[in-house]
Amino acid sequence: ALPLVYLLSFARFVGETVWYLGFETLRQMHGTMLPMMLAQLRDNLSAADVALMLAHVAAVFLALYFSARWSVRR
Repeated sequence: ALPLVYLLSFARFVGETVWYLGFETLRQMHGTMLPMMLAQLRDNLSAADVALMLAHVAAVFLALYFSARWSVRR
């Protein structure tokens, strides 16, 4: 498990980012930039590419899980 300090510092980073940018700016970015980025991904990625990325993410999580279990057992 991650130490609580990492999670708290990440929460602080997110909170300060929202505070500085403001909710309205984030909402506008979400409304304009996100659909464009998703459209670009949809045009440039095939289903095989998406499946490969998901397999990589799953492999990383499995490696983290099994390494944590192994270190607990020692």
